[in-house]
Amino acid sequence: MRFVLTWETDANDVDLHVWDRQGGHAFYQQKTLPSGGELYADVTTGYGPECFTVREPRERDAAPYRLAAHYYNRGPMGYGMGTLQVIRYDGAGGLSVEPRPFVVMTDRAMVDLGVIGDRKPRQKSGG
Repeated sequence: MRFVLTWETDANDVDLHVWDRQGGHAFYQQKTLPSGGELYADVTTGYGPECFTVREPRERDAAPYRLAAHYYNRGPMGYGMGTLQVIRYDGAGGLSVEPRPFVVMTDRAMVDLGVIGDRKPRQKSGG
């Protein structure tokens, strides 16, 4: 699973924040989660992308993940407008992309981008 944050304005800094169910928090100062997953870039000059990847098998992940965009430094445009893409690979060749658009206009604001991967009880197979 991968989370990719991009925005449409230059000269500003929008940061991706990821929390796992174990209380871990990944962002530009702490790029990895102890449960697995890594933030690959801290883009401070506009556009992104900032990308967080969880490489662990589904059975071992730390879902649900809570995601947010932090408007760290406003540029001359005065707003941050962009999209978080949630990219999922099912392990069998299937790929899905879920866009989550956002607009932020307040310095230092944290925008909630929702929760990904709510755990549901698994169905037992067999008779």
